[in-house]
Amino acid sequence: MLEDAHFQAPAPALYDYDAFLSYRRRDGELFARWLRTKLLRYRLPPVLARGRKPLRVYFDRSYERANEDFWKHNIENALRRSRYLIVIITPLVFQPRSDGSQNWVEREIEFFSSLPQGRNILVANSSRKTDGQLPRGLRERFPNICVTDFRAAGRLIAHESALTLLASLYEIPDTEMPLFRQEEKHRKQRAIRMVSSAVLVTVIILVGIALFIRHTFKVQEDNAAYFRHMAEADARRRFLLQLRLAVANLNSEARARSLAQERRDPAPPFDLRLDDARVRVGEFLPAIARLSGESNGKWQELHDHIVTFLKTTKHTETFTIDGFAQFGIIDKDINELLNEIRD
Repeated sequence: MLEDAHFQAPAPALYDYDAFLSYRRRDGELFARWLRTKLLRYRLPPVLARGRKPLRVYFDRSYERANEDFWKHNIENALRRSRYLIVIITPLVFQPRSDGSQNWVEREIEFFSSLPQGRNILVANSSRKTDGQLPRGLRERFPNICVTDFRAAGRLIAHESALTLLASLYEIPDTEMPLFRQEEKHRKQRAIRMVSSAVLVTVIILVGIALFIRHTFKVQEDNAAYFRHMAEADARRRFLLQLRLAVANLNSEARARSLAQERRDPAPPFDLRLDDARVRVGEFLPAIARLSGESNGKWQELHDHIVTFLKTTKHTETFTIDGFAQFGIIDKDINELLNEIRD
């Protein structure tokens, strides 16, 4: 990867960043964020990692709204401290700013080119609408410039394209590229085996859930039969207290899941605890529906409020707004029914 003339960078130790991402916010931010994450999270295979540290990538979040002072003291400083400039190609890279001045991608290319490491420019093409164009005459100035094509769809192709950039940033020589590709192939095979194992575990879990749902239906039938033959007030009181515990547990699980989403914590493929709590509350509905036909309208109100609450718990992104109020309404319904039983 290093035979071209424009990969003559000083030693990596002289720089605080391995790469500076240059992009236009309006149409390049999502790809820039994805690429930055890909570069930062990648770890070289152990056989190639010796002497090579994880990458450090500068990602400007000012979005071209900063003034010239910011440019002078932040952007220029970051460019000086970067080994490589990665130019992300999108249609707006070729358009000036709204005031007619140079966009910051062009300015960043121009300034970086004037630095000692100015020939270390890599290109990531993320748009099919650019027809292979490059800004600021890059192709004319650097005929052998490394242009990595991310335009083809598919995660696997995107990963392969990212490997091209990674090889350049890690300065892996051509003699080590076969080993690099081979290790990546082995890593991919291990990932496939892990996915296969995960699928098997998922199937086992789904079978368990199916059995649990079957059991749940049986419990619902048993509850309905129980209340058809046991209409005593004490039985209804115990039923309401168990319902209160189940609803409170569901409220806690849904609230915890909602707060985790607000913090953008990593989410599992599915939330078994939240699903179990939702199923547990749902088990009470057939019995409540039966009682609503035998008693006053308060049981029907309780039934309707629980149905609404169950739906709300499926939208954890808004649960903190709507869920607490609905939980309070259900708790009030239960208190009123308990008071009727005591009277």
